[in-house]
Amino acid sequence: MTLGGKLRAGDWGSFDHGSGGHEEADCVEAEVGEGVDVQAPFSCDYGWNISLGPGVFVNFDCVILDCAPVVVGARTLIGPAVQLCA
Repeated sequence: MTLGGKLRAGDWGSFDHGSGGHEEADCVEAEVGEGVDVQAPFSCDYGWNISLGPGVFVNFDCVILDCAPVVVGARTLIGPAVQLCA
């Protein structure tokens, strides 16, 4: 995720920077890089502690417990039902 990018609740699939249609309160305050693909369902604690690098793919049913910063590097592939606990 790049600074300023927002991962919106319900905005799953290929992430499009600057896409509209959602209120700020509906956003997961995470940093998102170009070409990030998050498959639904996706769950997290807070969202603002998550940083996804460019080209990251997150398969369905992923859980990220982000009580501390969670940084996923560029072009990382995360399989189905993976849980990341910080």
